[in-house]
Amino acid sequence: MANTVLVSHPTPDEFVQLIRKRFPDLRVWSANDAASLDRYVAEADVLLSNRFQLRSSTRHAG
Repeated sequence: MANTVLVSHPTPDEFVQLIRKRFPDLRVWSANDAASLDRYVAEADVLLSNRFQLRSSTRHAG
């Protein structure tokens, strides 16, 4: 199975195209908003992002 890279950026297309061209065996997904980031982040092997927004969670491991 191919590794998956998630590019989180307001305008990810250029980054996605460059990564796909240089590393054609990778699956590359893009997220340009919080909803798409939430949808894909759990399945990504690598997250490439210009910033991280930390959110507190009410869920606790246990």
